[in-house]
Amino acid sequence: VERTRLLLKLCAVLAAASGLGVPFVSGSVAVRAVVILMCASAVVIVLVFRRTLTAELISDHRRWSVVAGLLVACSAVAVWFFGVFSPAPMVGTFGIYFLCLGRSGRIALWAYLGGAIAHLVPSVLFATHVLRDPGLLTPSASPGDMLAAGAMVQVVFASTFALARGSQRATRDAVRKLHSALIQVQKREALLAEANLELDQALQAGHRGPFTDRRVGDWLVGEIVGRGAMGDVYQAQRAEGD
Repeated sequence: VERTRLLLKLCAVLAAASGLGVPFVSGSVAVRAVVILMCASAVVIVLVFRRTLTAELISDHRRWSVVAGLLVACSAVAVWFFGVFSPAPMVGTFGIYFLCLGRSGRIALWAYLGGAIAHLVPSVLFATHVLRDPGLLTPSASPGDMLAAGAMVQVVFASTFALARGSQRATRDAVRKLHSALIQVQKREALLAEANLELDQALQAGHRGPFTDRRVGDWLVGEIVGRGAMGDVYQAQRAEGD
């Protein structure tokens, strides 16, 4: 829960910083207004979700999908505004890494593919001049160089996905091994407790028991000589005169 709260706080700070910086950059008023609105929406959604965050809420995949979808949409708008060849797409690695650390492989794959496709499609269209790049930071490089730059971003996204899933599997294996070790320790503690009990019972031998001095048939029951799982073990001898 604390790790999730930290990520949501980071997202809110990044969204707020982006929204506050938009009025000071160039671009049409309408586009800047949309970007500011998306940033403000992201801040509100993240803070509300962070405030009501519980362990049960984290396990709700449907709500997580909604929040992740909204964050991806806000990131896509910001990337389109600043430019797909600007440093803005690298912000998506935060979300990809965090979501891929979760238990749900479906959400992890959805987060990775959503971010990768949202960057891949426009970067290819802009690099091949099928569409005009509306971003603030538009490179003047050749189409081949821009495609190479877009491919490097895809490599970073894929590496982030692989690293996060690998870390998740390693953490899960470590927890499983720790659980197995704890079970072994508990078993050994149980065996030790049983051995101590048997030792105590052995030390109590030679004492009188509730059946001491009673006659059972031709036998006279004596003192306790030991204790077992089924009960006490008594010394016995033939009664005098028999």
